[in-house]
Amino acid sequence: MSAAMKKHVRWSTITFHAFDLGHNGCSVPSTGGPSIGLVGTARESTTVSLEGKHDGGEDVRPKKEQYMPPLARVQLLLAAGYTTDDIAIFSHDGDRCRSEREETHMEIMREMYHKYMLAKMTHQVETTPSAVVVEPQASTGKRKRRGSAIEMPAATRRPKHHHPEATHPM
Repeated sequence: MSAAMKKHVRWSTITFHAFDLGHNGCSVPSTGGPSIGLVGTARESTTVSLEGKHDGGEDVRPKKEQYMPPLARVQLLLAAGYTTDDIAIFSHDGDRCRSEREETHMEIMREMYHKYMLAKMTHQVETTPSAVVVEPQASTGKRKRRGSAIEMPAATRRPKHHHPEATHPM
């Protein structure tokens, strides 16, 4: 499509809906403590015209700015009328959900590791000296924010000229 035929979409208004914050089990925080989120129906709605506004997108707030520490979430729930017992239950539920997610992640990583090792044993994977494979271990309690438990080598596919009848040194 040529530059002259480029299509554009523009909106003439934007509507903001304001909600109350409270306990919301659908949002499980990664750092512990109770989960909070939007609750109920919108308590206020405002529509603003976009006519005459610039086309550039607004800056997205950094994730660090959006983070709310566990104690701040507890204080918010206390101010909303929840008891400390309720908040303890919410925190326990979040902890359980996080541990189940971690267990699921470890199961998936173990399956990937075993599939890789089986393929390697049947000579379907090209190995290189730089390929490091470590079997996933149970969590030590410290949470990793990025990365995974194992590093898979770059070459995980069968070589193009693989001959099953060829003998390979073991």
